[in-house]
Amino acid sequence: RKAVQKPRGVHGMLTALRDYVGDNYIQADAKEEEKKLKSAFPFLLQTGETVKFAFLGRGGKGRDSFYFTDRRILERDVTGLTGSSVKYVSTPYSKIKAWAISTAGGGFDSDSEFQVWASGMKHMEIEFNKNKVDLFAINQFFNAMMLPTEQEYKVVIPEGASPGASFETEVAGQVLTVQCPPDLEPGMTMMVKVPSTNPGSYEAGEKTDEAGVSSFLSWLGDDAREVDPKELEARLRSAPNVLAPEERIELAFKSRRDYMLLSNKRLFILDKKGFTGKKVVYLSVLWKSVRAFAVETAGSFDRDCELAVHTSIDSMRTIGMDLRATTCDIMAVQRFFSDKILGLDNRPALMGLDRLEGQSDAGGGSFAAWLGDDSRQIDAADADATFHSNPAILQGSEHVEFAFKGRRDMVLFTTKRLLVIDVQGWSGRKKAFISVPWGTVQAFGVRSAGSFMDKDSEMMVWTDMMFIPGSGEDNPPEPGMAFLEFDFQKDKVDLMAVQRYLAARCINMDGIPPNAPVPSSTTAAAAQGGSVENLLNWLGNDGVQLTPADVQAHLDAAKVLVEGENVVMAFKAGRDSCVLTDRRLLSIDVQGFSGKRVAYISIPYASMRAYAVESAGSFDRDAELKIFTRIYWELATFSQDFRKGKADILAIQTFLSCMILRDGKASLPPGADLPSSSPGAVGEVGGFLDWLGSDAHEIDAAAVQQRLHHETPILQADETVDAAFKCGRDMFVHTNKRVMFVDVQGWSGKKVEYLSVPLRFCTGFEIKTAGKFDRDSELRIYTDCAVGRLNQDLRKGKANVEHVWGSMQEKFLP
Repeated sequence: RKAVQKPRGVHGMLTALRDYVGDNYIQADAKEEEKKLKSAFPFLLQTGETVKFAFLGRGGKGRDSFYFTDRRILERDVTGLTGSSVKYVSTPYSKIKAWAISTAGGGFDSDSEFQVWASGMKHMEIEFNKNKVDLFAINQFFNAMMLPTEQEYKVVIPEGASPGASFETEVAGQVLTVQCPPDLEPGMTMMVKVPSTNPGSYEAGEKTDEAGVSSFLSWLGDDAREVDPKELEARLRSAPNVLAPEERIELAFKSRRDYMLLSNKRLFILDKKGFTGKKVVYLSVLWKSVRAFAVETAGSFDRDCELAVHTSIDSMRTIGMDLRATTCDIMAVQRFFSDKILGLDNRPALMGLDRLEGQSDAGGGSFAAWLGDDSRQIDAADADATFHSNPAILQGSEHVEFAFKGRRDMVLFTTKRLLVIDVQGWSGRKKAFISVPWGTVQAFGVRSAGSFMDKDSEMMVWTDMMFIPGSGEDNPPEPGMAFLEFDFQKDKVDLMAVQRYLAARCINMDGIPPNAPVPSSTTAAAAQGGSVENLLNWLGNDGVQLTPADVQAHLDAAKVLVEGENVVMAFKAGRDSCVLTDRRLLSIDVQGFSGKRVAYISIPYASMRAYAVESAGSFDRDAELKIFTRIYWELATFSQDFRKGKADILAIQTFLSCMILRDGKASLPPGADLPSSSPGAVGEVGGFLDWLGSDAHEIDAAAVQQRLHHETPILQADETVDAAFKCGRDMFVHTNKRVMFVDVQGWSGKKVEYLSVPLRFCTGFEIKTAGKFDRDSELRIYTDCAVGRLNQDLRKGKANVEHVWGSMQEKFLP
């Protein structure tokens, strides 16, 4: 007999209608969906890649779907009226910075949600039918995929250690007390886990319970109080279990119904919403996303302490919380963040610093310096002793190397961070301690004092945090934590010593790898232009190449370079200069009528995310260099024009490839040659352009590799082309090290831009197949810098989409 299907009833029909109209996803069988994917689209998954969760849109009746595999989040988005065009978006787990699950509320809110924030990718949000998705299983899956594990190291048991007894050993820069296993003896090895925090050392001292008006004001002000982390941890391990197996909560704070948890693996926020509190958001922010932090003590009339956590997530710049001073130890909070973000290891001190040790403070100086709150250098050893004890801001393994003091505020350069002490209020009891790890600094600069009334010099620091966006002319953007500036008394601070210190702390000091080649210092002579041409060059600020040895001598004399740093290339435009050393790009900007005010701005190669060189055209007299960084304020893009025939743009491109593509290693084998210096060489690509033609299609990778190695030598000696596509006169090239876009401009085609984005700075990718009325497929690559997204059309029938997709997977997935 045929089975009789029971009607779903009105409630079931309304639920199905709501899921369809609201595009709510339901969970499907992962293995079955994987089989369907492999059958219908064999190229979508990598060999060995498995689907762990599958979700179907519109209550299972839609065309779109999400797949959580063991390597990425894969979105399938069917577009167009006919559904013949499909977009596949891949987000690797390694690029995710935070995620959140949200339970359904009461009443009309019957949807649960899942959100992901990833570097360079759009904010992802998926709405679920709450009864057809296991939300907490998804959270546990992401716990396993995303949360870091404590590293294990091999340790030799020392002589004198008894089985079962404890002994001290140094592991990864930390001195740990380790218990010897009862079955092991001295001389044998054991594995030791190195914690990223000091368990149990952050609990507040004796707490004072508030009562009466004080308690009411704290409630009204939404001030958080500290709660027992172990008790809360036990509760969060019961149904539903939201913690990872080896996760421990070190500190916990409660504000009305909400919680902020600081664990050894993440910053965890529980946010109850709605009148009933049934809707709960569980937000997980990975510690790698925290770029700076600040704590603020309570003042005389201000009862609250404050915590501010600054992240690299654009839409989540600052996570803040007011804390009750009577129930929270703000210094314990500061210690936790210091241990977690700065690390527990010992950082070696820099040698040869003038710390003014033992010298008495000369005082605030002139009235103008006091009025401008200009800082002076003070005894670093004295500051080190002070902030190791009263209050104990510094770690035991951390030491002050430079110290500066203004009217009341201080700036400390320690072995691990830039620490700003901001004294507030009439009494000075309220103090803010702002910590910026050296790894957060993406660029830095100093500016000397000018003449006449300009008596202060400045230090500038750029970070990889987002600025505060404005909302019109009356509310312009503000730098926030994206840019920090400090004023110094010019006669009481050695500005070049500050600049060299920042270089030592913020730049990879390895320089060019041993035996790696550098461009020749010779430059072909160019014909002298007429008076009009010279005037245009001067007005256009076009650069001409200088002799590196001469520039090296001048910079060494001015004490700008650090020990062992070498000038590779240098260019002059008007009074300004652009210098490429083996460790950074140094921009020297001469300002003011007298030229005494000079800014020295340094961008380390490690901060560069992409770069482009552009040859001069027939009617455009300038070649150009562009650098794209991870900086949001002012220095997102750095550009420099070069006078036609006065700079070897090809050698510049090759040198930048050597420094940026290497990822800490030499990109060129020892003895490899860079192009000889021949200004204007990149523009001479007539045969190369003739070969490109004008129609869009995939072209032979081997032929492109041959031409880019020899005819126009852009590629490195050990660089290979995996795929290449052309559209008109332009070309999109995928190599084993970068994505490169060749943009041919102008009527003559002599002006050519070569844009390079290293693979490690590409954050995700998507492919949209051709539709019924759209004859082109589309490739999009996401980056985490000012380049944004790279788009390339792929002509239908003339580009192998499966090959392109496979190439992207090999490059961006583990």
